[in-house]
Amino acid sequence: MICPDCRHESDPDARFCARCGTVLGGRCGGCGEALAPSANFCPQCGMRARPAPGTLSPAEPVARSPWPAPGERRQLTALFCDLVGYTDLAERFDPEEIREVLVPYQEACTRAISRFDGHVAQYLGDGVLAYFGFPRAHEDDPERAVRAALALQTALAELNERFLAEGAPGIEGRIGIHTGLVVVSSVGDRHKPETLAIGDAINTAARLQAIAEPGGVLISDATWKLVTGLFVTRDLGHQSLKGISDPVPVHEVLGTARLGRRSAVSRDPMPLVGREDALRELEEHWKRAGSGDGHALL
Repeated sequence: MICPDCRHESDPDARFCARCGTVLGGRCGGCGEALAPSANFCPQCGMRARPAPGTLSPAEPVARSPWPAPGERRQLTALFCDLVGYTDLAERFDPEEIREVLVPYQEACTRAISRFDGHVAQYLGDGVLAYFGFPRAHEDDPERAVRAALALQTALAELNERFLAEGAPGIEGRIGIHTGLVVVSSVGDRHKPETLAIGDAINTAARLQAIAEPGGVLISDATWKLVTGLFVTRDLGHQSLKGISDPVPVHEVLGTARLGRRSAVSRDPMPLVGREDALRELEEHWKRAGSGDGHALL
C-alpha cells in the first residue's frame, strides 16, 4: 500500500499511512463514508468508489485529485430540528445530566429520519440537520421530510414524559423544513472531508425552525406546494426570517390529512357537483343506446 502523499509503503490492510497519517482508503464521493482500501463500492450509498490511491505501484506517478471536489447540484428538502431552551438547560444542569438527555434525543432524531430514508448530515450540539434527496433521491422527498418531522415530534413528546417522570430535564423540539436547490460538495480538510449541502435551502430551514413554536413544524411555501392535500396545515402568512431580506410565506403542519391526495389542479378538495343528475343522464343514454335509437357510447 503506497501513500499518495509521502510515497511510504504501508501494510496492505492499513487505513492510514504510518509515516504521515494520510487516509489510504479515501472517502465516498457521494456520502462521505470512509472506504476500505479494497472497496469498489460505498457500503453506505452504493456509489462506485474511485480507485484508491494505494492501488498505484511504487513506480507509477501520483495524480492528485483537485480539492475541494467538484460539487453536485441537487433538489433537496432540508429538515432542521433544535431543542427549545438548550442553552438554559446546559447552564442549570450538570454535563452528565445533559448527556443523558442529548443522546436519547439524537437517537430519536436518527430513527425518525431514517424511517423515511432521510440522511442525517450533521449533529450540531442540540441541532440536527437532515437531507431528504441526498444521497438517495425519491420523488416524494418533501412528503418524507414532513412525515419524519411529525414522527419526530411524537417521539420527542414521549421522551419528554419519560424524562419528567425520572426527574430529568424536560425537552421540546422545533422543526423547520424547506425545499430548494443546493450544491452538495466536500468541505473541510482534504484529509478529513465532510460532505455538506450548500445553499439557501439549509439556511431557510434553520430560520423556520427558529420561529416555530415548541413542538411545532413549520414548512416553507416551496415545500407546502409539493405536499398539498397530504397534510393539515395552517397558513401563517408572510414571516420575517433572520438573515433573509424579504418576508416569506410560512405554513404550520398540524397533522396528516385523513384522505389526503396530491392535486396538480386545485389546493382544496373538490366536491362532486350534480352527481345524481349525471347518473340519471347516463342511465337514459344507456337506455337509448340499447333500444337502437340512440348513439353508441364512445
